Amino acid sequence: MPSRIILAAALVGFCSPASAGDRHDLVARYYGQFQKPGFEVDALMAFYADDVKFTDPTFEIVANGREEVRKLYADIGTGRTQYRNIVWTINDVVSDGDRVVISGNWAGEFWACPFSVDFMTFWRLEDGLIAEQRDFFAASAFDRQVAWDPAAGRATCGKEDGSAR
Repeated sequence: MPSRIILAAALVGFCSPASAGDRHDLVARYYGQFQKPGFEVDALMAFYADDVKFTDPTFEIVANGREEVRKLYADIGTGRTQYRNIVWTINDVVSDGDRVVISGNWAGEFWACPFSVDFMTFWRLEDGLIAEQRDFFAASAFDRQVAWDPAAGRATCGKEDGSAR
């Protein structure tokens, strides 16, 4: 953990106030899209470069190009996903040139099981758009909180009868 603190401190030292403000605004607008009632995936896609490279090693997701990323987010806020009431809390934004590191908390419900886990996202920007995104989540905390049952392929919220409610 100390290396993370040193990295963040080093990056803050190289970040000019004008670029830091621009990056903070971009982060606020991006994560604000997830929390709007009636979330629209097209509004989020406006933040991505056409040839974006998106990876999430935690959930083993790889998406190349805006259209593949669109597919990842297409069901957010609809009845086709088991995620509900998602709230993103941004704790830190650190940037250096075209690199942005975001840390915070991701909370909501999954299969009606409440969860709250830390996350970290890394962006590389090109022309003000996200050209690369790598997401990391506290997967063991998520699994523990929703009591993921791999055999059933769903969360149980720790209920012995296997129901999520």
